[in-house]
Amino acid sequence: MAKTQQERDQETEERRVMVGEVELRHSVKIGTRKLLDDLMNWHGYTQWAEAIQVLVLNFHTMGAEAVPAAAIRESSVSEPLRHRARPGVRRKLEDITRWLGLKKEGHALEHSITHAHWLGRSGSNSLLAIPRHEFQISENVARLLMAEGISLADRELRQELKDEWRD
Repeated sequence: MAKTQQERDQETEERRVMVGEVELRHSVKIGTRKLLDDLMNWHGYTQWAEAIQVLVLNFHTMGAEAVPAAAIRESSVSEPLRHRARPGVRRKLEDITRWLGLKKEGHALEHSITHAHWLGRSGSNSLLAIPRHEFQISENVARLLMAEGISLADRELRQELKDEWRD
């Protein structure tokens, strides 16, 4: 029997609790969500949480020295920016907030979004590109893989010859 929407929602919530994912609510200057929407359209993102997570990860990868200085002013008019984040992304956002000398993570996020938008469509590519791991295979492992492949091919050839001989 198919699961009801309520059952699916409950399973999703249980998985979120299991991995430590929480909903974050930030107050950002009006217009910041529009800038984020522009960035998402430029780079093909459909969900705020995904775009924010990639932006935070890439900003953090730049390091404290490379993060541009922030000039955030408190605004009496703000809009909410809500997204879900796991512990690793939250720690990276805390680091960026500290590097910028800001008190609120929302201001660091606002600064990151504003800076990425200021760079434009092509300039923000590096900040919104999904980080990829590079795998480096050592010579020893390459030799072992090659030997295993040759051994497997040899066994298959022998089996084929044996099967042909029987026929």
